[in-house]
Amino acid sequence: MGRNLRNVTGRERQHACGMRATACPACHAQLTYRRSASPRIDACGFESYAFDCARCGATVAGVIDPLDDTLLLAVVKPSVPVVKIAPAPETPSVPRPTPTA
Repeated sequence: MGRNLRNVTGRERQHACGMRATACPACHAQLTYRRSASPRIDACGFESYAFDCARCGATVAGVIDPLDDTLLLAVVKPSVPVVKIAPAPETPSVPRPTPTA
């Protein structure tokens, strides 16, 4: 008989629904993911994933550790930093010579 999901904690509910949590290696935001029913297997035989962090925009990729089923992530492409450019300081106005007639 299945578990009644109304009587379990949020973390247990996520695990029961196949949801798992990890952290973005760039900004440490919590990322929730679900393992694929038909995962991509890389050349080394690992189940691999890649996605963008919704918080910082970094592209992260990783593999599922076969020993404990955790997602091991690394930053593949850092987010593009937003550089704010300060306005140039105003130069003091130089009085222009008035034309003489």
